[in-house]
Amino acid sequence: MNTRLRTTLAATVLVALVPETIAAQATHGADALARATLIEQQEGDLKAAEAAYRALLDAQPAQVQAEAALRLGTLLWRLDRKHDAEPLLERAVAQGGDVAARATAVLQGQDEAGRQQGERLARARSLVERVLLLTPDRDDGSGELQATENELVWLGDAAATALGDRLRSLRSDMLNRARMASLPFAPQAPPQPTQQTRLAGLLWRVGTPPAQAFFTEVASDLSPEWRLCMVTECGRAADDLLPTALAFLRDKDPTGEVPRKVLVLAGRWSVPDLERLLADAAPTARAGGLDGLRLRWPGLGADERDAVLAKITSQVRAAVRESDPLVARSACRLLQAFAEHGPRAGRDLWLAELPQYPSGLRQEVDHKVAEGIALDDDEMQLALAAGRALQHSEDRSRGVARAELEVLLALHQPAWSARSVDALLELIELDYCGYQGTDPQWLARFFALAQPAQLVRFVRALPHLPLVKQALQQLAAMDLPQALFPALRDVIDQVLATPPPTWRVTTRAPFRRGGVKVEVSAPDRDLQSLLSIVARTGSPEAPPWLSQFVDRLPAAAEHVAGALPELSRAGVGEPARVAMRRLLVWEGTPEVELSDAARSMLFAELARVGDVPAIALYARAYALGLARTPNRELAVEVLAQPRSPGDTQVSQPRGYTDTQLVEVWRSLLASPAKDAVWGDLLMAKSTPPTLVLPLIAPALPTRWPADARQRNAWWNLLSAFGRVTVDELAADPTLRASIGTLLRAPQPELAWSVLVQLRPDVCAQFASQARDLMRTAANPESLRPTLRRAGIELSTDDWLLILRRATGNNLTTAFAALPLPCPPALVREVEGMLGNEDADVRAAACTALARLQSIDSVAPLLQALRDPADIVRTAATTALQSIRFQQEQQAFWANAKSGIDVSAASATAKLLLQAKPGEAKDQRLLAIRSLAVLGTAEALPYLIDWTKDADAEIAAAARAAVASIHSAAEARK
Repeated sequence: MNTRLRTTLAATVLVALVPETIAAQATHGADALARATLIEQQEGDLKAAEAAYRALLDAQPAQVQAEAALRLGTLLWRLDRKHDAEPLLERAVAQGGDVAARATAVLQGQDEAGRQQGERLARARSLVERVLLLTPDRDDGSGELQATENELVWLGDAAATALGDRLRSLRSDMLNRARMASLPFAPQAPPQPTQQTRLAGLLWRVGTPPAQAFFTEVASDLSPEWRLCMVTECGRAADDLLPTALAFLRDKDPTGEVPRKVLVLAGRWSVPDLERLLADAAPTARAGGLDGLRLRWPGLGADERDAVLAKITSQVRAAVRESDPLVARSACRLLQAFAEHGPRAGRDLWLAELPQYPSGLRQEVDHKVAEGIALDDDEMQLALAAGRALQHSEDRSRGVARAELEVLLALHQPAWSARSVDALLELIELDYCGYQGTDPQWLARFFALAQPAQLVRFVRALPHLPLVKQALQQLAAMDLPQALFPALRDVIDQVLATPPPTWRVTTRAPFRRGGVKVEVSAPDRDLQSLLSIVARTGSPEAPPWLSQFVDRLPAAAEHVAGALPELSRAGVGEPARVAMRRLLVWEGTPEVELSDAARSMLFAELARVGDVPAIALYARAYALGLARTPNRELAVEVLAQPRSPGDTQVSQPRGYTDTQLVEVWRSLLASPAKDAVWGDLLMAKSTPPTLVLPLIAPALPTRWPADARQRNAWWNLLSAFGRVTVDELAADPTLRASIGTLLRAPQPELAWSVLVQLRPDVCAQFASQARDLMRTAANPESLRPTLRRAGIELSTDDWLLILRRATGNNLTTAFAALPLPCPPALVREVEGMLGNEDADVRAAACTALARLQSIDSVAPLLQALRDPADIVRTAATTALQSIRFQQEQQAFWANAKSGIDVSAASATAKLLLQAKPGEAKDQRLLAIRSLAVLGTAEALPYLIDWTKDADAEIAAAARAAVASIHSAAEARK
């Protein structure tokens, strides 16, 4: 129903209620009354409806006044404003008639709305009592308490009235008991505050005007305990109670608990309300405004943030400096919101106000504030100014401000340029980079922009950094100037003198105890990385200092052993070599010794550069102990020369000359540590250089193991003889003599092991020794391929020796290698093996005879056809067929060479030529009859043609020949 229609109907009703004579006068009043009714019932704006009704109380005619009084009184009665409603309703009663009857019904609660309101109120009162009985500790888990509370919330103003009345009753009981406390009889126990708090919490949830009226009364109550009880559970307050809650921010509670409880609603107040609170006289109200803005700040738009910040900047500055800790704390937390969410001016305000944080502020640092903040050059200057101010402040208890600055510097994203590097360095020097939560984000950018002098300054500031490892990793990846060494030296000295607990790691060092190595811990500041960076500076001052450093801190010897080779590779030269020589033979202390791996690194670098004075120390180093180097080489491999320029099995060509290298090996092999050297020789993947073989060879016979199972380990060492060339052999008589001596070694296995390693052309240089070895070998066939590759000819006696000593597969291999043509003595030796007791040997002999193709072998092979073993008979048959085929082929090709061809094809061709037309009749007849006898099918096409010859006798002979060839073919089928 539209507005105009409702207005018309209302006017019609009013006109019917007044005499006809005043109907015209009432039309205007009726329209106004209808509009007021519409505002109340349809729009729900009760304040506007109340104003509209009051405007009609003096209108004409009297009937309109009476109706307006009735409706306004009814409205106020429903709002539980009975004191205001009663005069209006009595005025309507005085009018008489229907208006009086309806007004009386309202006063007596008998109207429809009144009856419904009464029923709802009764239900609400019943539910309130139920809530008091269903305490949370007595709830049986059925959810009845929750359902009861929810129903109360749904009842709205009736529930608010019931809850307010019950709370007033409880308050009255408390006052009565307080007055009766001095009486001689004991009063009943007062209701528990938890019950009052629960009911008040429900009332905050319900809202509505009755609740507003109740809490307005509470705000003026004289008892702070009662006020605190009423606001303790206000966190779920209805929206229409938010303005009412603002009054509690100004509460005079001496403990301050009442306003602090209400601060839970700060994030729900409107921004204009919060802005007004910042100017409030009450500190708790100002704190509420600050907290509310902090909570609302993330949800505001960028433009709104800018506008609000412009209005409140001065008030926030003043709040940070307030003596009231609640206000100052709230202001600092609002500044954190500015830093985290912006705008830029807010972050600048935060940085500028950090030094003003109140002393003794106990506030958790929110690490999220600093994450992702990108500081540019201007903001770095603000951060530096804040750091300086905090550093020089007499109040050193501003831990929160310092902590926030530390977190910011650790987590910020660097958007600054080179002009901020000095600012960052100063902040480091002022101890503002002590946050240990994560890796600093600015390290990479700093090292990309820093100049050498700034790097020196940074190194000197390393003791101020807790995460020094990340900084050292960045330094280790850079080309460092020599000028950095003094700074590193001073820092390390400072570390040893006063190690801060924030930068402490553990160094592991070998420790001697009763001859057994164990591990002990030595505190340092990532000393290995620091010493490695010292090495990367390439300073010639570093090696002597490192050498002295080992004397001061023996546990650091491991790290120094790693740094010195780096200095050597950096081109430091003699100072590094002097220090490495000293540490190479350093015997340690009673507690600490150098590990074998560390000593091996020194050994490898001295050998790489060809350090001559170190030659005399290598034997002592072996005695102290060597292990594999970091690139997995043994010391003997470090001293090995590459086999070719592109050889990758060893590192790089060594720095020693041939003469010096021989001297190194001679001293090692003659030293007390020679057993360790030999052990490495057997374990090495690389072989010793050729020029030291004369030094190794004399000891081989004495060290050759008697146990054959241990000889496999020697194979790689002996392979060094396989690198010897003819030119090297000719140039070094000692090498030739050494190999010759080994080939005559009393251990045959050693001699032939060396022989099989030699290159063919080198082996040929030792032909007589090779033959002697083969003749004395238990299995000469194993050495025969070596002699054959070397081109060393074998005599018949050598072959006989091989055949007589070979067994199994070796004998089969020997049979296959017999020379052709084979001497008769060897053929007879093979024929004799047809009587061997082993069937496999007899079969192999048959196969060998087939290869030798001796016609004299036919007789023994024929005898082998009666051998009891199938494999022998088969092999003999194959051999005889092979010999026969070979003989036939020889005869055939001998005839072919003399022009004689007796093959069927050749005979057929010649007969066809003799039988062709044009030849003499007698010759033709004889040739046709011969073709019939020969019976070759290839002649049929010609014979069939000749069956039609003009000469009847020729034709008859041709037909007879065709028939004969067909008959012969049928017979063959």
